[in-house]
Amino acid sequence: MTAAGLDSAAPGPARGSGRGPGRRAGRRKTAVLEAACRVIADRGADATRFADVAAESGVPVSTLQYYFGSREDLLVAAFRHASSAEIAALEQDVAAIADPWEQLERIIATSLTGYDPDKVAVLTIAAADGLGIPLSLADPGITPARAVQDVMAVLHALLRPES
Repeated sequence: MTAAGLDSAAPGPARGSGRGPGRRAGRRKTAVLEAACRVIADRGADATRFADVAAESGVPVSTLQYYFGSREDLLVAAFRHASSAEIAALEQDVAAIADPWEQLERIIATSLTGYDPDKVAVLTIAAADGLGIPLSLADPGITPARAVQDVMAVLHALLRPES
């Protein structure tokens, strides 16, 4: 989901025709999501509060509650915003490469090299989503406990590639 998609999902004044207050509210919401990403990177998702994001963004807690409803919805929107930005940058990078194999190599190399908190978050969510589908379809080869172990193994490999 793009930041624009998040803006259009907001209730009330955040919607607009592309001009006037709706557009400003959309830019403001994008700035809030970027601030939320910084707070999450600094404090971790579990320790991120509305008050922290309000302090970082300069937007009152009441506005954050209006935009997102709950802290959990804010976290989800921030992760979606970060992953959308990451994917857009990767798409732009890959579009300049003509050979499909080289495109694939670039995607893998970009996604798996180095320690970048945004990338780790995106890849961890991707692993959880990837295991969630067969788990929800009652695949006998995947149990909830095994899915947790597998996601944790992915996270461990991302955070400690030398071990």
